[in-house]
Amino acid sequence: MQVLHKLDIEIGVKELNTITECCIEDAKKLQHYPDDALLRIQRVYSVFEAFRMQGFEIGEETYGPFLMFLIDMEMVEEFHYICLNIKRDNPQSLSRLAYYEMLLWIKVGDEDKIQQLIANADGSDGSTFNESFLVALCKGDRQEEVLMLLETIDIQKLSSKADMEMIFKSLGRFLLESHAKKFILELKDIGFSHQRLLELICIYAMSIPNVLTETGPLGLNCPHKACPKPDGTKKTTGFFKLVSGLAGQGLTHF
Repeated sequence: MQVLHKLDIEIGVKELNTITECCIEDAKKLQHYPDDALLRIQRVYSVFEAFRMQGFEIGEETYGPFLMFLIDMEMVEEFHYICLNIKRDNPQSLSRLAYYEMLLWIKVGDEDKIQQLIANADGSDGSTFNESFLVALCKGDRQEEVLMLLETIDIQKLSSKADMEMIFKSLGRFLLESHAKKFILELKDIGFSHQRLLELICIYAMSIPNVLTETGPLGLNCPHKACPKPDGTKKTTGFFKLVSGLAGQGLTHF
């Protein structure tokens, strides 16, 4: 940052994010040299302080990559330190920070903390926190907890396209056809387009374990380049079972 100041270059959010990314990349390269890596981490703290001093909000595009680095390095104390600062400066980030905290406990294998987070999500903001926890559990392949939280999620209120796609990937990976069918019908009820519903069905089907994929099953205009092709194997029937079931419940387009 001192170099930019000397060159009389105005420092905004874009420049601070770039500096943060460089510090993280340097720290990754030095992860086998803890003292040097720690210096790079401290530089990220300085960048976050620069955000604060200039009145910029620290958004997820800034803190997300850094938290993921700390999670990968299993740096629990550093993770909580930076989260406290983010919560102070950006209270709207609480539900997103919940996602990263769940990933942290999954990474370090702290089963008590995982269950504690799930139990504590039943408060007034339970829906948004459960969404964050569910997506983290999907990413961590935690089938038992995913099944538990699927019962609490209102798919119609999901706030993120990426989160929805992650959930449908897990529905396929865990062979949860009944949940996929239920969610597709609920999304149809609130006006999701035929194209978007088909995208989600393809995401579900492509995530079924060991599915052989190829373009355009049965001439369907699948928006993805790869969708299951009927080739006689049992696992490739997931797409067609779901489509057939939906057709019988009112999704006549399929």
